Amino acid sequence: MANPASTVRTTTIRRLGTLVVISLIPLVSTLSPARPVAALSSRVWIEHPEGNPPPRTVATMAYDAARQETVLFGGSISGGRLGDTWTRRGDTWTQRFPAASPSPRTQSAMAYDPLRAEVVLFGGYIDSSATILGGTWIWDGTTWNERFPATSPPPTAGHAMALDARGQVVLFGGIVAGVQRSSATWTWDGTTWTERPGVNPEPRHLHGMAYDAARGQTVLFGGNGNFGDTWTWDGTTWTRRATAVSPSPRYGFGIAYDSAWGATVLFGGFDSSTVLGDTWAWDGSTWDQQLTLDSPPPTGYHSLAYDEAQTQTVLFGGGGVGVLLPSTWTLGDSVTPSTTTSTTTPATTTSTTTPATTTSTTTPATTTSTTTPATTTSTLGPVSICSFVERLSSTLAFLGPLLRVLSRLLGCR
Repeated sequence: MANPASTVRTTTIRRLGTLVVISLIPLVSTLSPARPVAALSSRVWIEHPEGNPPPRTVATMAYDAARQETVLFGGSISGGRLGDTWTRRGDTWTQRFPAASPSPRTQSAMAYDPLRAEVVLFGGYIDSSATILGGTWIWDGTTWNERFPATSPPPTAGHAMALDARGQVVLFGGIVAGVQRSSATWTWDGTTWTERPGVNPEPRHLHGMAYDAARGQTVLFGGNGNFGDTWTWDGTTWTRRATAVSPSPRYGFGIAYDSAWGATVLFGGFDSSTVLGDTWAWDGSTWDQQLTLDSPPPTGYHSLAYDEAQTQTVLFGGGGVGVLLPSTWTLGDSVTPSTTTSTTTPATTTSTTTPATTTSTTTPATTTSTTTPATTTSTLGPVSICSFVERLSSTLAFLGPLLRVLSRLLGCR
């Protein structure tokens, strides 16, 4: 039987440790004013290790709002390119077998066109010899259809695409003509592509873009070439945003707009020498680094999309140096992961998965009665406190000695 006095002492230390950890966050600005202060996120990363598509890098992914499912296409594996199509509804991945499909490719880009309720795909590398493609393909929920517009961007890879404030799909940057980085902006109106003149961001590739619906702006960040700048596109003009705090320069990261959070989420990527594993949020005026109790491992060349029905950001694919990430990760309010399954049955088969929005009496974050928001302190047991202290220590290295003492007090190691 446990010693009551010892139990009370241990519980008191753990509660004190929780308060100290949370209190350290505002104190960081006093100890080191030059460092950005990481925010304690109300969103939680959850791993879904089962029932996923085969691991891959530099695939492309977009959320199809009309059908309430995330669409994944292509990517790269060791020694080859992929040309498969998968959709994720709820927590279930389903491989699709359309009558027509784009050729296997990597570093293509996709975006959802809400006015026409379809997903648009453009470009990419087709093979190991770096042959660049220039075709426009449309996913209608059942099959792919190639379009042949009167005008089109040149064959492009490593570009980014997103919705814009005018309801068109905007494409920026990428690699053209084999090795040349592009600074061109193009928009798709459902029929043809139009190049947009004006002052554009510097030429780049492997950057990221997402549409911030709350502010009517398409957000662009980073890119290969040591870019760490932030730009917004209002449908007509690019504006460079001056930010006091920002993610470090990087490329090959994932970015998506989280409408429930009201922020654009960025995760991971590569800098000049490191695979990154940090989470950032853009609120329309500045970036804040987010500390969560769990997180995907440092990852680059992954795909990110926001699932409106589940109110969560979905991450799939990518990896570190020589290692592919096999799991799906989601960023949302729920702390209770559900079992992820996959099937190769075409999506027209009746699914038992019900999107969170079909239950009119509940909100997505509270549909499961056992789910507790991540900000509720009663969920912080010894293991989660230790995990948080370890993550805080790796993020704020200059507090390492103090946090190691705290870790020993909590009995973490």
